[in-house]
Amino acid sequence: MKRNLFFLLAFVLGFAVVACQSQGSLLVHSQAGIINMDSASTEQWRYSELFKDVRLIPLETKDVLLSSISKMVPVNDTLYLMDRRTEGVYAFKKDGSFIRKFGNNGPAPGEYAGCRDFTVDEEKKKLYLYDSSRNKILRYDLLTGTFEDEISLDGPPFYADIAYQSDFLYAYQSNHWPAQGDIPYYLLHQIDLLQAGKMTASLLDYDSYNQGWQNEFLNFGTPFTRVGDELWFCTALMDTVMAIREGEVYPVLAIHGEKVIKRDDLLKDSNLHSSGDPVELTKKMMQQYMHLTQKKVYWGFCNFYVHQGYLWFNCYGGSLLKVRHHLKSGQTSIFQTQKDDIFFAGNKQNGVMLPGYLCADADGVFYFYNTEQLAELKRLFESGQLSDKVVNKELIRSLESDSNPVLLYYEFKD
Repeated sequence: MKRNLFFLLAFVLGFAVVACQSQGSLLVHSQAGIINMDSASTEQWRYSELFKDVRLIPLETKDVLLSSISKMVPVNDTLYLMDRRTEGVYAFKKDGSFIRKFGNNGPAPGEYAGCRDFTVDEEKKKLYLYDSSRNKILRYDLLTGTFEDEISLDGPPFYADIAYQSDFLYAYQSNHWPAQGDIPYYLLHQIDLLQAGKMTASLLDYDSYNQGWQNEFLNFGTPFTRVGDELWFCTALMDTVMAIREGEVYPVLAIHGEKVIKRDDLLKDSNLHSSGDPVELTKKMMQQYMHLTQKKVYWGFCNFYVHQGYLWFNCYGGSLLKVRHHLKSGQTSIFQTQKDDIFFAGNKQNGVMLPGYLCADADGVFYFYNTEQLAELKRLFESGQLSDKVVNKELIRSLESDSNPVLLYYEFKD
């Protein structure tokens, strides 16, 4: 496996070359596919065009209590979940049976002070938990939950998200650390697990790749998505999807269009430095969000998955939109409205809270309802508002107000 990092750049107006800053990497060239949002058709999308049914997976409550699901990684028949509210990472079987929790809050070996994120090495059967309070990685055996060791991280003191790929961790830095000086700010950092957590490269400077925005921004999905043997990265105000494979990072998709986010779309006085007051930073971020919502520009590209030659993803453009892109022909559709005729009966979807997206695997897509939404789920069931395509909806009868969250698995059509 290559140990050097090749940062491959090219995408403006076809396959032209773009200059970019990075640290600890070799700059070379590559090609990226283009998604032209201007040529997209706008229409309504029905879930039944993609899915055949949906199956409920209530998570067992007997030995563990969760309130939400912040992230999920399916590995074969096991589901690895994180709940940032209860600060824990858990393993469940695909039928919802509880298997184990990884570590606990505390000062002892194998314990953590703040569970921010986790990632999985399927090949070597390892789970890496990021303790953001101590800026350390805790490594556990994926199959037994046994704690193995911890790794102190080099570089910025806080990462928002992490992902594993080929003996490296890739960490997303969501705001500018340190808060003063002329040190460049990069969105993505490469951490070598074979060199005791050493940061070996910093990639994607915010000025070139994040429209110059250097603070946190709202996200409607995870910045990392596994697509085949690649790890994709895109977040917040980026208009380019980066792929990571065998130590190489390169643009895989460039999203073009008159309405796609550009630097000039941002309010000029809202990009305060991270040394500012947190309350004021949040206020400015929300002002920026409302401004972009009113302009209806496309941003926040996330939740990517591929099925039968089509790339599916979400973006924000005044509301949360669904996008379908045919990888061979380049035909793109933007769905302003979405009708979930798999989960809901008739027109019963109107005015109800929809389940949240988690991730996709080869056979379908996972969504979920949080614990506080279960009362609404029971009301929908008892009033006959759920479709007959919910294959095991009778399980809703046994849910309590304090039950664990419920997964919804939408299975692809053949």
